[in-house]
Amino acid sequence: MRFSRRILFGVTFSALLVAVTLAGIEIIAGYFAPSWPQRVMRSAPVTSGNGINSWGMNDQERSIAKPADVRFRGVFVGDSFVDLRFNRQTLPEAVENLAHEASLKGLEAVNLGVVATDPRSYYYRTRDVALSISPDAILLFFFSGNDFIDEGFHDHWLPPLVDESPGGSLLGCRAAIGQSSTGSVCRTSFVGTS
Repeated sequence: MRFSRRILFGVTFSALLVAVTLAGIEIIAGYFAPSWPQRVMRSAPVTSGNGINSWGMNDQERSIAKPADVRFRGVFVGDSFVDLRFNRQTLPEAVENLAHEASLKGLEAVNLGVVATDPRSYYYRTRDVALSISPDAILLFFFSGNDFIDEGFHDHWLPPLVDESPGGSLLGCRAAIGQSSTGSVCRTSFVGTS
C-alpha cells in the first residue's frame, strides 16, 4: 500500500511539474515572439519603421478587419518581387497609386510579400493570414527563377527539427502523420532530397 502511494505521488508530481514547466515556457516565449500576424509571416522579428508596418511588412499600417470605407481589398502574396524593397514603391503601393490616379475610391492593396520565401510559405501565409483579413481577392505571385527549385534538406541527413510548415520538419511531420489516416502527409527522404 505504501509503495503504490509513492508511485502515485511520483507520477502525479511529475505530470504537474511537466505541465507547469511547459506553461511557463509558453508564457516566457510569448514575451519574445512577435505578435500575430507578424509571427506567422516571418521567422524573425522585424522592427517597425522605414516603411515597415507593425505586421513586419513593407507597407502602410493595415487593420485586420476590413475598413468601412474600403469596397475592395486585394491581398498580394509572394516573395521579394512583391515586397520590392529595392524599388521606389512596392507592387501593392503602385496598384493603390494607379487606382487613386484613376479616381477609383475604396481600393486597398495589402502587401504580404516576404523576401526569400517559396510557394510553401505562400500557402501558409495565405491560409493563416490572407484569408483571415477578409480579402475580396488574393493575388499570388510566383517567380519562375527560383520558386520551383527543390532544395531538399540542403544536403543534411534529416529535415530540420522545427520549420515554418508542418511537413518540413521532424516535429511537424510527426504531428501531421498523427492527424492523417494514411500517414502519407510527410513524403520526406532522409538522403537530402524530397
